Amino acid sequence: GDDAKAAQRVVRQWLAKKGITAPHLVMENGSGLSRAERVSAREMAGMLQAAWRSPYSAEFISSMPIAGTDGTMRKRLKTTAMRGEAHIKTGTLNTVRAIAGYSRDINGNTWAVVAILNDKAPFGASSVLDQVLLDLYRQPKLPETASVL
Repeated sequence: GDDAKAAQRVVRQWLAKKGITAPHLVMENGSGLSRAERVSAREMAGMLQAAWRSPYSAEFISSMPIAGTDGTMRKRLKTTAMRGEAHIKTGTLNTVRAIAGYSRDINGNTWAVVAILNDKAPFGASSVLDQVLLDLYRQPKLPETASVL
């Protein structure tokens, strides 16, 4: 309805004010649980980078589960060097598995990290996403488009 359209307008205005372009962003109810909602990993990473620069970044980051320690990341990466090195929000739908948040590499640099896997049967997806975090931690050769926060 009108409230949903008004909310979408406010979100898009905020994104524009932060210099974030999000042409792939589709919002239906704002919960992230609607099948109609969409966002690209690049757009989500842009939002995380803007949040990092916010005066409220500490509160935002501390609201995310810590790898191997609590929340939905409690049992993940528990026995690895990544334990305690990432604040990651997980996302789970029947055909989607995702991670988004902040992770440190072996040199102490912090990165915004987003990975979204779409598959009819996403079995094993959590392991793949954990491997993304482990590979980033080990600091492999990164594309020129990557930048430390």
